Amino acid sequence: MLILRGPRKNLELTQDAEDWKTFLAGPDGRAAVEDTSTSRVERDPSIALPALLAHADWGSHPKKRWMCVATQDDDGRYRVESPEPVGDATTLLRRLRERAGGETVVAGFDFPIGIPAAYAERAGIRCFLDLLPQLGEGEWADFFTVASTPGDISLTRPFYPMRPGGTKQRHLTDALEVSD
Repeated sequence: MLILRGPRKNLELTQDAEDWKTFLAGPDGRAAVEDTSTSRVERDPSIALPALLAHADWGSHPKKRWMCVATQDDDGRYRVESPEPVGDATTLLRRLRERAGGETVVAGFDFPIGIPAAYAERAGIRCFLDLLPQLGEGEWADFFTVASTPGDISLTRPFYPMRPGGTKQRHLTDALEVSD
């Protein structure tokens, strides 16, 4: 079990690894995270544990995507490394597998999934899970293409704006015919 000691409220930990190290070390320089385990649980040695564990906090912007990685020590315990940027998302799983020496990796991701209820009602979507396999195909082919102009927005292409500046939330809500 891991315990975080001391209050850590309203701390901005987004860009600098040194911020994370300070957060984990605590204001007095001592570890803010301590291992409170007192005994080891016997496990079936025929069940191989993953060589590497990773968890990523998936922000909407690549600079907001950070992950923690844990690797097994020689005694079979996991050692958690300092948080680090995710980097290129298209190569993340390959890079994790390489770090694990080709062994098993377990990766978790913390990102929002779903759609707003007002949009679902307007688009006639009854079940998000049923919609998922359709996205990027057929009538939903442009779903992941971010609209550059208000005229590009549609129920099957709901993401806007492509870039900041000169845009308003009203452009999106009007085009999708939903209230803001």
